[in-house]
Amino acid sequence: MILSVSVLLSTYNGSIYIADLLDSLLSQDYKDFKVYIRDDLSTDNTCRIIESYCSSYPEKFIFMNDKLGNLVEYL
Repeated sequence: MILSVSVLLSTYNGSIYIADLLDSLLSQDYKDFKVYIRDDLSTDNTCRIIESYCSSYPEKFIFMNDKLGNLVEYL
């Protein structure tokens, strides 16, 4: 049985970590995955980095740009 994996990734001001994280996912032996990324209104370069990966690897990374802003306000 072949399983596909979906990864849900939330980000917030993680520009110093996000490229390494996404590169790590790409370097895994298991390749049948998609990463759905939602940003929580970052003020650094996180979104720009995510958009770059989504452009380069559209079959792997999907940016869920919902414009809802920081969801901590909804708790």
